[in-house]
Amino acid sequence: MPPQPPSPFDNPGMGLPPQGQVPAAVPFASWGQRVLATLIDSVVIFALFIVLAIIGAILSGVSNALGGLFLFLAYIALIAIAFYFAYLTGKVGQSPGKKVIGIQVVHANTGQFIGGGMGIVRNLAHIIDQLICYIGYFLPLFDAKKQTIADKVMTTVVIAGPKQDFVKAFTSAIPGK
Repeated sequence: MPPQPPSPFDNPGMGLPPQGQVPAAVPFASWGQRVLATLIDSVVIFALFIVLAIIGAILSGVSNALGGLFLFLAYIALIAIAFYFAYLTGKVGQSPGKKVIGIQVVHANTGQFIGGGMGIVRNLAHIIDQLICYIGYFLPLFDAKKQTIADKVMTTVVIAGPKQDFVKAFTSAIPGK
């Protein structure tokens, strides 16, 4: 497991923020940064899907049952990867896409990472953002803390964080590295 990236709240000179506040020195992530991070994660998952679909099509030429089984397992693997990225967002504050862009998710009151399980819950809470024509995803454009509805429900904020290059961000996400 890679070492946990430092949180801006760990800076001893800064100290923990007052309850319910993030230090002014730590900028909130812009809407564009959030979108780019999500797109990076999604493009990688989509690229894996394309590769696996091609392999599944080739295997279907050998046997429909073998190709179908492979595609079923591939879909399960892709869903697992998406959940793993959500887990990483809670555990270390960043999915690989967030590492590339240099943003991280922290608890709005403590500045600490919310934990892997809560990262998955936060990701599922984005369903709320989708309920009314995806309006919740656009809320950061107008909100003072640049939060989505899911962020408000989970009491999280997205702030500037450590940045990594693309290859290092994704290879460091591989379990056991």
